[in-house]
Parts: sequence; structure tokens; C-alpha cells
Amino acid sequence: MPEGHLIHRYAREQHAALAGQVLAVSSPQGRLDPGPYDGHRLHAVEAYGKHLFYHLEESPTLHVHLGMRGLFLRHDDPTVAPRGGVRLRLAG
Repeated sequence: MPEGHLIHRYAREQHAALAGQVLAVSSPQGRLDPGPYDGHRLHAVEAYGKHLFYHLEESPTLHVHLGMRGLFLRHDDPTVAPRGGVRLRLAG
């Protein structure tokens, strides 16, 4: 299970990489409707306990919990196809 310190590190890294950018949001597995988030500017990524909150301009807050074995993968090339199991993809 990802521990709190790791979640806070993810929040810092993702805020540094994506804050201020208009995001392309997709759900490769189809488990999330990206519509409310896709094409909106990210203001901040916040960690609270083991939860991540993505605050986007004119959009509901996106809540992420990594569960028992969740993790984040980062690719510099957004054209790389996601590996199996990816539920949410954010590209700035």
C-alpha cells in the first residue's frame, strides 16, 4: 500500500510537472469519464492523507486514491501507449 510520504511526494512532483498546464485527460480502461477534466487548466495537486486532489479550473476536483497497489508512471512522450491497467492518464 502506498504510504503517506509517497503520496505527498507524488503530489509535489505532479504539481511541479503539470500545474498551470491545460491537461489532456483520458481513461484507457474506460473507468472514468474524462469529460469534466479534459481540456482544463490544472491549478494545484494536493495530498491529504493517502488521497490526491487535482484542482482544475472550472472543473470538479479530481480525487485519486491509489488503493492497495496503485502507483504512478511517468513518460516524457505522451504518444507512448499506456501499459495495461492504466485507469487515468494526464498529459500536459
